[in-house]
Amino acid sequence: DKTINIEKAIESINYQLVLLGLHGFEIKPFEDKFYRIVRENESKPEFKSLSEGEKMIISFLYFVELCKGKESETEEIQNKIVVIDDPISSLSHNYIFNVAQLIKKEFFETSNYLQIFVLTHSMYFFHELCKIHNKKDKKLFRIVRGNDKSSSILEMTQNEIQNDYQAYWKILKD
Repeated sequence: DKTINIEKAIESINYQLVLLGLHGFEIKPFEDKFYRIVRENESKPEFKSLSEGEKMIISFLYFVELCKGKESETEEIQNKIVVIDDPISSLSHNYIFNVAQLIKKEFFETSNYLQIFVLTHSMYFFHELCKIHNKKDKKLFRIVRGNDKSSSILEMTQNEIQNDYQAYWKILKD
């Protein structure tokens, strides 16, 4: 979807960066219809100097804005299915809680989306999401790769979740 007001989206991304504690750079207009990341008091682009985590956060915030996008002011967002694939994979643990809260606010606390899928490898992030989204309509699944390299999707309960230590012992036992 297109975003109607790109300036509003950029303003939102810059605001979220500050909320997440990422200071010292922001997205600013560059030429006609372009934007770039610049450090405070500088005008040269700084994308190459960003850490993987900072790039990940900016990409995720951009994704959030795209999900909110509309083609016209009167358009209703409906029947959107959102898939968020491991949004904290290259982030430090400092950001896990904040990203979970952002997902809660932008996706779980709105009726703008038909379904929301969040995929993750991080048990800590998974537990954060489960704590903040404890509604009855939540379903949990495990994706398991078989010996033939095919994958199976298995429904599971919260009680079946193991921490990393438990999972390692189960693997050794099996």
